[in-house]
Amino acid sequence: MQQGWNTARNFQQRAMPEAALQTFERLLEDCPDANDRLATLYQARDVLGRDAVLPLAQQQLQRLQAEKPRRQLQTWLHQQRNDKALALFRAGNYAAASHWLLSYQDDIRQRRDIGMARLLADSLTRQQQYDAALSWRQQAAVWSGGKTEDMQAQIWLHINQGNLAAAEQLSRYANGRQRYLIASQRASRAFKEERYQDTLGHLDNAKRWQRQENTDHSSMRAWSLYHLQQFAPAYALFSQLYQRQPSDDLAKGLFYSASHSQQLQAALQQHNQHGLIKTLATDPLVRDLSGERNQLSIPEYDPQTQAMVAQLRQQLAGEQAAQLLDSDDPEHMQRLSLNLQRYTEHQQDAGLARALAAAHGQAADRLQGEPRQRQLQQSIDWRQRAIAWSESNGEDRLALATAFIQLQRTEEAEQLLQQLVHEQPDSPAQRDLLAALLSQRASAAYRDEDYEQSLQQLDKLEGYQPLNAEQWQLRGWSLYRLQDYGYAFDAFQTAYQLDDSNPDSAAALMFSAYADNSLDDAAELATQQPGSLRPLLGYQRTFDAARDGVDADYFDLDSNGRIVLQPWSGSRWVSTQGMRIEQRSGERGTSQLTALRMPVVQLHWQPHYSRHQWFGQLSLLQLNSGDSTDTSPLGTPECLLAPAEDPCPRRTTDSGSQGLLLEPSLNYRYQGSWLGLDLGLGTTPMGAEVDARWTGHAGFNIGDEAAGISVAGQRSAKRDSMLSYVGVEDPYGSDAWGRVLQDQLNISAYAQLAEHSDVLASLDVAEHQGEDVRRNQSINFYSRLSFLAAMRRGELAFGPELLTSRFQRNLSGFSRGHGGYFSPQMLVRMGVFAHWQQPLSRRTYWRSQWSLGYQVHHQDCLKAWFNSGSQCYQDSSDEAGVAASADLALLHRLGRSQHHIGSQLQLSISPEFEQWSVWVFWQYASDGDTLQQLLAKALRSP
Repeated sequence: MQQGWNTARNFQQRAMPEAALQTFERLLEDCPDANDRLATLYQARDVLGRDAVLPLAQQQLQRLQAEKPRRQLQTWLHQQRNDKALALFRAGNYAAASHWLLSYQDDIRQRRDIGMARLLADSLTRQQQYDAALSWRQQAAVWSGGKTEDMQAQIWLHINQGNLAAAEQLSRYANGRQRYLIASQRASRAFKEERYQDTLGHLDNAKRWQRQENTDHSSMRAWSLYHLQQFAPAYALFSQLYQRQPSDDLAKGLFYSASHSQQLQAALQQHNQHGLIKTLATDPLVRDLSGERNQLSIPEYDPQTQAMVAQLRQQLAGEQAAQLLDSDDPEHMQRLSLNLQRYTEHQQDAGLARALAAAHGQAADRLQGEPRQRQLQQSIDWRQRAIAWSESNGEDRLALATAFIQLQRTEEAEQLLQQLVHEQPDSPAQRDLLAALLSQRASAAYRDEDYEQSLQQLDKLEGYQPLNAEQWQLRGWSLYRLQDYGYAFDAFQTAYQLDDSNPDSAAALMFSAYADNSLDDAAELATQQPGSLRPLLGYQRTFDAARDGVDADYFDLDSNGRIVLQPWSGSRWVSTQGMRIEQRSGERGTSQLTALRMPVVQLHWQPHYSRHQWFGQLSLLQLNSGDSTDTSPLGTPECLLAPAEDPCPRRTTDSGSQGLLLEPSLNYRYQGSWLGLDLGLGTTPMGAEVDARWTGHAGFNIGDEAAGISVAGQRSAKRDSMLSYVGVEDPYGSDAWGRVLQDQLNISAYAQLAEHSDVLASLDVAEHQGEDVRRNQSINFYSRLSFLAAMRRGELAFGPELLTSRFQRNLSGFSRGHGGYFSPQMLVRMGVFAHWQQPLSRRTYWRSQWSLGYQVHHQDCLKAWFNSGSQCYQDSSDEAGVAASADLALLHRLGRSQHHIGSQLQLSISPEFEQWSVWVFWQYASDGDTLQQLLAKALRSP
């Protein structure tokens, strides 16, 4: 055996390891004795080394059957493995060591090898495989009976893993360092999770195990105090830390805690020699705001520093601005303003510019003369900067306009306020200030005797808001000074109506009424709204006499020689006389018809202070229809049908004339505050070939200016042709036919939709009947939407309108059974209308109504009726085209008298017919009615 060992050693020494290994393998193979084999393995270990002999040992372990040698070899083999693992660990090859140990981990567990378990745990730990390391360390603790070494090692692993809860469960085994680290990590975790109160608790716990708190913990403590808004202790701690180590993070904490604890200036003074705080303290704008004004250029900073500098500037500027607004000392205010000037301009800070403007405005309020002007100008300058630096600058522009007004720069103020009102129509502040400015300028112009300018300013003012009583009075006096007494009266009247308790308005009204010779108008206003004009009640006759130049007839003297004025009459009336001519031309049912009414007499009577009115009218008519050269009243019969029909039933015209005819009517009307009644009685023209019949109407209405409804029943004549209007006598027989009456029921409703719009809808259902005329039924619907335009003295309404109509039969022919009136089976007209009325002067009033639309209508065929039936002799028709109408009326008062002249022109054009009329009249009114009311009475249809 010894010789074999020596041979292997010689091979090894000669650098022939493979020959040496083969020698040992043959010795082990040939050696029968177990002890010799063990001895050979030990010699191989010494010669070849541990790594080379371990596979040989493993092979021999499988061959050994004897228990004792086998155990000896296992023990030796395990020791060799352990030695290799320990050598790898000590060499720092932790991965190889752990890999080697894990290769025979079953053997480690079987032998409960605490040392190798700890070694494996340490190797895994250094590879940061904490879970595996913890498992082997826990196994070692079990095998060691929970030795402190193993328990503390587990604590380290839990700490490295961040599993502080598990580490704290083993805290009874922990040493002071471990306890400190647990508290430290607890504090760091709580700080990261923004649980600042818990952070402070954990920091206090860490301080128990390490009395000297390190900088990181102190910084964490300071920031936690800051976030808990304990700014004063946070500032004290940051200050101590920054004094020792002026880092940027500590500078931030020092800055923010100082700014919140009102110690910013102290921080800047104490630490202005170090780091970031020095940078902040020496910023040119910060020095300006601290009262150290300089001309240094403003540097650029990195983003973090720039944010802190910006906040520092803003805080100092806010403090300066607060002092500025609270100061009463002009010199102190001037110093603060200079401190803020460069910063405000650099930052383009609209808020500070507003503060500076307000401060200078307050200073101006306490000064007079030139100093006040300077302060106001500075206020304007800063306010203009605030406007330029902000988008929502409505309030700034309003304040600027106020400053302009204070400096008497009213043109600029007006222009600015007009822009504001245009941009913000719903904001009352701008409108009110502009109104006050225009009112002030109007009053100033009046004091300077520039009455035209005063009126111009008032006209502008009225475009923005209604004038009040005082402003209407100013307009009246301006007009009075310009000797425009009529319009002055109107202005004073409006002022009086707005405030009838003001004796100045009543006196001004009387001055203008006297100058305009319209004291009767003043008296009428006194009856409607007594107020300060109450003394005029009862003297109407005196004013009438003054107007007519017969004053003496209305004065008496009492026993003391004082003048006694006679009271006015107890009622008023209007008389209208004139001539009307009407012309209608067209085809079926609209044949040539001329109606001459001469004279026409209308009479209106109403007691004073009464809601009752009476109307009466009487007309003499001369009618003419057809061709003036046609001698046949009904045209030549055309018997184109069976000759057995005698007389021929077909007629083509209704030529002829009738007159003089008399047409009377009487009407009663009552109009209360919410209820109205209207009753009328009359006849068709009397004296015609066909006997006259009664006509009339009755109706009521309920409502007010906002909404209402009316219901009326009416019987009236159809005035389309002579046949339908008065009827004719058949020259070929003794019978007469025609004189069609329309029995009609009307329901109308109106409602105000908004301040300047309303809607009207009307429905008519009627039955038409006459002498030897077939009965007919019709239904009509009319609606319109009105938009009202604001006008100074007139009224303007316009909007869309719709008319639909339907008759049961076409009875527009002139044969027996027909009525000679336009009766389409379908008619639709859509268009627009306009209504305008306006005083043209003090003595003249104008009214016009216009309509323009497109009309389509259909008529069935015309039939002739016989004893045995009926037959169409004219085909049905459909027509469409433009339909238009115009109604123009004018009324003029003759001088200052009670006499008036007027005229009306009406024109209507449609696809079926054309119609026009002219009404010329003279009117006398006792008293009390306006031109508008008188014109409405004169235009009542005859």
